[in-house]
This record gives sequence, C-alpha cells and structure tokens, in this order.
Amino acid sequence: VAHLAYPESARENSIEGKVSVILEISPEGKVMNPVILKSLGYGCDEAVFEMLRRMPDWKPATNYGIPVKSKQGVDFNFSLR
Repeated sequence: VAHLAYPESARENSIEGKVSVILEISPEGKVMNPVILKSLGYGCDEAVFEMLRRMPDWKPATNYGIPVKSKQGVDFNFSLR
C-alpha cells in the first residue's frame, strides 16, 4: 500500500510481516470499528489505523441495489525490501 507509513521503530528492529484487520463499512462507505486480528507491534498497528482514518470512502456492499453495512477483512504487508 503506497500510503502506509513504515514506522521507524519497526524499521530499526527489522520488523516485517502482516497486520490483519477486520472492519465494518457503513452504508455510506465509511470505515468503522477496525479491529486488529494479527498484530506486528513496533508501531505497525498504529500506522494501519492512521491509514484507515485517512483513506477515502469505500464503495459499500449492496443488497438488492440498496447500500448496506458489511464487514471486510484486510491484510497490510510491511516489507523492508
């Protein structure tokens, strides 16, 4: 993800891996209630939350053409390569 800031603490400690998040998407496309399922620590979780806070609205799920609330699992990869 291009706008995901690599935390300095993670970089200094050569931390790589994946942060898994589940979040709700409102009928309006807003990201709500993100929950970390798999953490890396070293500031990576906070970087993911910050990116989610800043991202534009998502396209909501629909049911018979009507926007509805949904849940989405997302993985964020942190790699120094």
